[in-house]
Amino acid sequence: MRLLYNCIITLPLICLIITASYSAEELKIAATTTIIESAVNHLLEGIKEEYEIIRIIPPHSCPGHFDLNPRLLPMLKTADLIILHSYQQALRDKLLSTGIPDIRILVIKTRGSLLI
Repeated sequence: MRLLYNCIITLPLICLIITASYSAEELKIAATTTIIESAVNHLLEGIKEEYEIIRIIPPHSCPGHFDLNPRLLPMLKTADLIILHSYQQALRDKLLSTGIPDIRILVIKTRGSLLI
């Protein structure tokens, strides 16, 4: 299961990194939670030196009930990739309604609860 999870996150990132590596521009990835942020940091470590991760939801906030902050919108519109959990469908719909293309939104299927 862990291998499948790693592949689901890794493959789109590898494609994005290969594309971005031909560009001098910094790679910008938006992550909805600290879990996704940590996974992206771990995967990009040593592969791409210039990248920025924008965390959409502050730590200790409920990721299922978070409302999009209008101040984040300009940063999200310039992000190369936005990664969110499958239970954050309402947030995905809001992102799409702002004109962010669906191709730049990666939804990670989340099975069960993330609560420990």
